[in-house]
Amino acid sequence: MSFLSLLLRAPVDPVKVLKGVVLFIPFFSGICIAQQAHSASANPEPGLLFYLSGDHGFQADFAAGGNPDPNFLYDVKILPGGVKGSYLQCGNNQLLSY
Repeated sequence: MSFLSLLLRAPVDPVKVLKGVVLFIPFFSGICIAQQAHSASANPEPGLLFYLSGDHGFQADFAAGGNPDPNFLYDVKILPGGVKGSYLQCGNNQLLSY
């Protein structure tokens, strides 16, 4: 006997199923709309996943994952005087991860 045939034989109250669907759909659509509004306002350029200028220290200017702080940081410095602002100077054992 298949799972589907067992499921179809189980007693189902159509009123309870309808109430569940009526409550679930507005909740789910509200979550989807909120995520679209947040991602549209936070993304400065379409397709941009990460940007670090060095103007704010090691905090990323934009991070698609939402956490702009580095996970690991060792033997890396931000120095002024690059071609377009600050630049990163990495030592022999540098570790920088976001």
